[in-house]
Amino acid sequence: MQNEMDNLNNALGSIRVLGLELIAHELEPHLNTVLANIKEKKKGTAEQVVISGILPILALSLRSRGPLTLPTAKLVAELAKESVVRKGFGDAGLAPALLSVLTSLDQELLLHAARAISRMSYDSSKLQHLLLRRGAVPRLVAILLRFPDKEALEEVCLQALCNISGMGVAEEAAWSGRGVHL
Repeated sequence: MQNEMDNLNNALGSIRVLGLELIAHELEPHLNTVLANIKEKKKGTAEQVVISGILPILALSLRSRGPLTLPTAKLVAELAKESVVRKGFGDAGLAPALLSVLTSLDQELLLHAARAISRMSYDSSKLQHLLLRRGAVPRLVAILLRFPDKEALEEVCLQALCNISGMGVAEEAAWSGRGVHL
């Protein structure tokens, strides 16, 4: 257990140091270590990510549109599952950074970015308003129009649109009151 926490702390520290230069070949293994830890729901990982201060570096990586953009989008989408991490997304600049990649033609990147937007806006009126002001809706609709036959992409974009509008939480509350869980 201690070795796993050491690996996570090493990865977070390396991202913090190397992230300023965005050295892809050196940084990607550390992004993958954090991703593996967050996917496995290792205790304390989300809190360590917040404490480490890497969220602004992840935003920088997304905006740079380099070789780290896809692995960073995957990591941010997973981090967005954790409420303790989501709280820092607004201040770290992750919302505009994610919106900046929604013009990409890379469908996998779009899928992860839209998933992150969907998750981060699920229960945060602050992030919903920020995303609305920054033009998330037309960008998500443009993806739907550009890739009409991509079911997974369509599903995640529609979910993001619902969550940004606040329908996700309201609908779930309405259904939960009826004994139905979404």
